[in-house]
Amino acid sequence: MNILLDAYFDSNYGDDIFIKGITSVFSSHKFYAFLEHYPEKIVRWADGIPNLFPLPENDLFLDKKMFDAYICVGGDIFPDGGDFSKRKAYIDSVKSIGGTVAFLGFSMFHSYSEETRRDIFEMMSKADIVSPRDSESVKILKSIIPEKEIEYMADLAFSTCLIPESENKSTFDVMGISARKPGSSDEETYKKYTASLAEAVNSYLGGKDGRRVVLFGLSDGINSDKEVTEDILSMVSDTERVDTVMYGGDTDAVKTEFSKCSFVICTRFHAIVTCLSMNIPFIPVSYEVKTEHLLEDIGYNGVRFDYKEMEGLAEAVEKIASDIDTSVAPDLYDKDMFNEYISGSGKKLSELKEKLNAPACTDAISKEFDTESSYTEVIYGKKEGEIVTRRKAREKEILDAMDSYVSTIEKLKADVEEHVETINKLNDENKGLFTQIEEANDRNSELFKTIEEINARNAEYFKIIEEVNARNAECNKTIEELNAKLDLRPGFLKNMKKKT
Repeated sequence: MNILLDAYFDSNYGDDIFIKGITSVFSSHKFYAFLEHYPEKIVRWADGIPNLFPLPENDLFLDKKMFDAYICVGGDIFPDGGDFSKRKAYIDSVKSIGGTVAFLGFSMFHSYSEETRRDIFEMMSKADIVSPRDSESVKILKSIIPEKEIEYMADLAFSTCLIPESENKSTFDVMGISARKPGSSDEETYKKYTASLAEAVNSYLGGKDGRRVVLFGLSDGINSDKEVTEDILSMVSDTERVDTVMYGGDTDAVKTEFSKCSFVICTRFHAIVTCLSMNIPFIPVSYEVKTEHLLEDIGYNGVRFDYKEMEGLAEAVEKIASDIDTSVAPDLYDKDMFNEYISGSGKKLSELKEKLNAPACTDAISKEFDTESSYTEVIYGKKEGEIVTRRKAREKEILDAMDSYVSTIEKLKADVEEHVETINKLNDENKGLFTQIEEANDRNSELFKTIEEINARNAEYFKIIEEVNARNAECNKTIEELNAKLDLRPGFLKNMKKKT
């Protein structure tokens, strides 16, 4: 069966446990994820899962009904005001062939806008299985879609992390810290938070020789934990006894490091889940309601802190460390409630498995098969070939469409190469033009220089002419003055002529 997997691919320990868990539980099926625009390291990680295949984002896969089921897993998959158009398209494509739609392992917030509530109602009404990971989220969903059958199942990580209690006894004096910086945190609150964690580290290390601390960075994606671990470490006195474990895609390696811890201060949600799964004492630091919901469901009765109120953490650390040193097992939660909490997971996964193993075909098609018909026969037809299902025809359509898609890509590639060749040819021609333009510019520069010289000489000529004109004006003035002094009356000239 072809299953479209919708999850957070972001190098995050918790989300990666979801992805590895669901693909492992249903290892006989093929999973696909649209990862065309994701970083290369994310695609490489996904490609390392044997039955998970990255795909380019293309409506062709939905139009040709490639997917028999759609599974959406993750913590905060319903952000208020989110764009759910793609998710609705995935659902419609799968439901159009009678496929299975499941929403698993998510948490709900306490309030949503009317628009988001309508979106959630539309998606949930078409889903076959709706299983949030806590009872409070069930209540919130029921307020949106009362008639829907909704049951919670424990976080999917419990299905992949649980190991026997006897294997979880640490022989080390090691305190783990899983920190994170919530996106909504203001700078002052963040500084108090990191200072409180650093104070707890310094207090713990100073309380007894041989103690060590491990700082866990469980996210290396958009909301990376690298900054917060570095900020805590910068305030620690004895950094030689502090190790940093940054998640890099290997969930098992992180679990191994957790198993070495005597107890863990947990801000990250899946740090709490890992501690519960491995029977490791922990101190929870809540930054979102999903943590509070989980703690209520397991009857948690130990000390807890809010991200914004960390006062007393160092004292709580010393108390739990002292209890462990004296072999007093901290009684942090109700074991019966915890067992009840995780017991529903197997039931919901079995229900999903039944739906995934059922052929996605109409009742009319189903009636063509006798009750002894196997799943393989339903999908591929009997050996003699008397029965061919709609699915086989649809699979052929998908293969033909994919061949057409590949052919289109190859044609586009050839067109691009041709365009590149044309561009290179034009560039060569342009080089000759650029040379001619540069030569013309050089000649023009010489002409401009000559013109500037001529203009300079003309300016000198104009200056000389002005000086000559000034002297002529002076001469004319002198002549006028001389004429005035001479008595040139008309009778004077006549008398001069008579005398001569």
